[in-house]
Amino acid sequence: MAANSENTVPVIYYDGRCNFCHLLIQRLSKTKLESNAHLFPYQLVSNNEPSSLLFIEDSVVYEGGLAALRLLTICGGFYKSLSQLIGLLPNKIINRLYFMIARNRYRWFGTKSCVINYN
Repeated sequence: MAANSENTVPVIYYDGRCNFCHLLIQRLSKTKLESNAHLFPYQLVSNNEPSSLLFIEDSVVYEGGLAALRLLTICGGFYKSLSQLIGLLPNKIINRLYFMIARNRYRWFGTKSCVINYN
């Protein structure tokens, strides 16, 4: 009997309080992102401050820089090319850059007061 090869739509949890994260999701939503993934502010599932972007696809969880690369890839076009270019770097460097931005995101970009805002 053949294994179930049903393709599932990825689920993405992002920081809905972070201005940068929110604006990035809005911009990427103008690509084919919304038809290729389910987007949820992290604050819908937890009261804790999120430490990284989560990208869940076929029961595999990607975090941080690797999640960001997966996110860019499914947007297609320029973003997919950008993801491929950044993906040439070692994962250790990609994650260091990601977490440097993540640690400072509220200070650099500010926060939103309303976390449930999809567009």
